[in-house]
Amino acid sequence: MTYEHENGGGISVWEELDALRSALAIAQVLGRTLILPEMLCGGELEANNGELHDPVGCTADSFLDVQALLAAFPDLRESSFIENDRVPLERVRPSSRLLIMPGIEAQRMMNEGTYTDRTAGYMVLPTQDQDGTAEERELLALKQQTENVPLLIVKGVADKFAGYE
Repeated sequence: MTYEHENGGGISVWEELDALRSALAIAQVLGRTLILPEMLCGGELEANNGELHDPVGCTADSFLDVQALLAAFPDLRESSFIENDRVPLERVRPSSRLLIMPGIEAQRMMNEGTYTDRTAGYMVLPTQDQDGTAEERELLALKQQTENVPLLIVKGVADKFAGYE
């Protein structure tokens, strides 16, 4: 499993950490290895002059103790894992994209006729929670649906799981 950010970038290190925390929890519930995405650093306001700098790609060890992370979560892979020629293709293909969203929002989009366009190419997990936070039971149901999918890509993973804190 890996994840991508909803807005495609422009996030701070703190938002990156929130996304990582949610992704780790979701991967544990789903029984999946977490493949880190390319991390983004530098999306926060500059302390000296209040200017916003564009984030740049960086590695997790730029702001994490990777050895401690691996000790707690041994089923973790770096972002280049997917492109590594030594990884058998059947371990990462085919992939499915997952969108976790409030069930009420999914229903609204269906009523408006925009659901198909806005969710095209995604498997959708509509949550009962109005803010789009998945409960463990919802993820366990998803686990059964995706057990034959080698690579699950979750879009906008930050704050999408209520099973940790």
